[in-house]
Amino acid sequence: MGVIDGLIILIILYGMYVGWQKGFIKGIVDLISLFVASIIASKLSDLLFTLGYKFFPFINFLGKAQGLKSINIILWKLILFVMIILLILFGISKLLAKIGLQEKILNSMVELNIVSKILGIFVYGFVMLVLMFDVILVAMLPSLNFKALSKSKVAASIIKSTPILSMQNRNLYENEKYIIKRINEDDNTIDGYEEVNNDIVSNMLDTNLVSSDIMDYYEEHNKLLGKRKTIKKKEEKEEVEEEDEDLEEDIEEDDENLEEDLEEDDEYIEDDESFDEDYDEGDSVDEDFEDDFEE
Repeated sequence: MGVIDGLIILIILYGMYVGWQKGFIKGIVDLISLFVASIIASKLSDLLFTLGYKFFPFINFLGKAQGLKSINIILWKLILFVMIILLILFGISKLLAKIGLQEKILNSMVELNIVSKILGIFVYGFVMLVLMFDVILVAMLPSLNFKALSKSKVAASIIKSTPILSMQNRNLYENEKYIIKRINEDDNTIDGYEEVNNDIVSNMLDTNLVSSDIMDYYEEHNKLLGKRKTIKKKEEKEEVEEEDEDLEEDIEEDDENLEEDLEEDDEYIEDDESFDEDYDEGDSVDEDFEDDFEE
């Protein structure tokens, strides 16, 4: 289990603890509000994007997503998704306050019996499941390049098993996961990022994330592909660093060879000194022999 998996589980457990404190009635209201808001946002965000696709400005991202402006399609779908959820939750809160139901809910939390607390745990567990579904879907925005989240088994399980929402947003999640994987591959370079962008566009069409008419409009108006600059500088920097590393390795190798040569020279000098000593001893023997011969 990774860090992200553990963090998601802890958040859900904390939500269940909140359910113990707030009880069943408050939990049911929060669950219905968030669940309904998420379902409506999933449908309505697609509809609004289809109606207003010509008016959404496309930005050029930074990092590994630079130049891949097709990711803006997912960005705007997520922006609409979040805005609709927040507007619906705000509207529900105002409606409950107006009809006086919100005050009754708060009063019901003053004295909670054990049954309400236990039911609250299960209800808020599902509330946190829906909440984490929304958070994961937004955090998987490819321009953020959240690789750890894209590899999380718990996150994938939540996306694939949450009722209704899973069916409505599976294509969006699968595209997010595919793009994060694709932009981290080796061919996403200054020379190959156009091919990466083409693959992203093809995957969006294959999964019916957008219609071919919308994609044709974006291609006609050159909105899908941007310029890439900083990646090139980064690549040049990496090349320079590699050259420096190679140079350092060559210097270290030369130093090692030099040390070996010096050691050989020292051995040679020692051999010369031994030879000189042997030669001096030979001269001494010759002198002794001559003295003896003279005598």
